Amino acid sequence: NQVFDNAIGILVPPDATGVLVRFNDVYNNRDVGIEQLGDGSVIVANEVHHNEIGIRGVKAIGPDGWGLELHNLVHDNGVGILAQSTAEVRYNRVFANVSGIQVEGDTFVHHNLIYRNSGHGVLVDGACDVQIVNNTIYAPAGDGVRLENFADAVSVRNNILYAESGYALYVAADSQFGYASDYNNLYATGGGRVAFQGKDFQDVYDWQVEAEMDLHSI
Repeated sequence: NQVFDNAIGILVPPDATGVLVRFNDVYNNRDVGIEQLGDGSVIVANEVHHNEIGIRGVKAIGPDGWGLELHNLVHDNGVGILAQSTAEVRYNRVFANVSGIQVEGDTFVHHNLIYRNSGHGVLVDGACDVQIVNNTIYAPAGDGVRLENFADAVSVRNNILYAESGYALYVAADSQFGYASDYNNLYATGGGRVAFQGKDFQDVYDWQVEAEMDLHSI
């Protein structure tokens, strides 16, 4: 299906259960491309682009693996994926958006390819109980992962975070006491920096010594 020129392209309402949304081209919708509110619903194998928000959801966004190539292609949106409380964002390609994935509730974000967004790869905005695991994030402009607005209980583990002008990992002052980061590959080139927490960190060793984070990272 092609779904376009609506306020919300596809809506899975709260009273719907077990809905599978797949094989759709969803674009040019004013507010949201796909809105997922129903319990047990899954969004796979869609191309979602040129919406203000590509996908906004509370359940499974993406397939359970790369094998069958059922990942969503989410690109050229204002926000690629807006993950709300109880969402699981997995096995998606998220690229060329302003913000790649924005997290606003307890969420599991894993095994995504997030790249060439003009803002941040993953923005954790005031959310708590968030896991960011096994993602590959390339940020040519903004930050790879950014925690702000009193984000709390955030785990950043086993990710590849590459920044070219921002920070691989940015932790705002109001979010620095409620997170843990380790087993990541933190990489920065050009004007990019490995991390920020109260100050810039140019290399992993200084970050490990002063912030006592990413002690098993490279």
